Amino acid sequence: MSVRKVSRKRASGHPHTQEGLLALADVTPGETVFVVEVTDLEHPVTQRLCDLGFLPGTEVLVVRRAPFRDPTIYQLRGNQMCLRRAEAARILVSRHTADDAIAIVDQQERG
Repeated sequence: MSVRKVSRKRASGHPHTQEGLLALADVTPGETVFVVEVTDLEHPVTQRLCDLGFLPGTEVLVVRRAPFRDPTIYQLRGNQMCLRRAEAARILVSRHTADDAIAIVDQQERG
């Protein structure tokens, strides 16, 4: 698995969102999703998200949201962490299994 460099856009405007991928910021508390892509790899925040374990294939549980939807607590790799909506929008996820989600993206990139 590799982390892909994707152009910097709002999560809702990302080209893959209509194909079953969505921003982690848009996932409902209680849902479990799998990381598919981390966008804008040159940004320091994005590098830190990768360092914290938000890598393709990682299972993420959305635990709960604070009032006004920001920040949100996520559980991954045995740890819980809190991210602001802007940070979570950099992470694209799928409700499919990790392998299925990554295969979908790979297939679409090949044309």
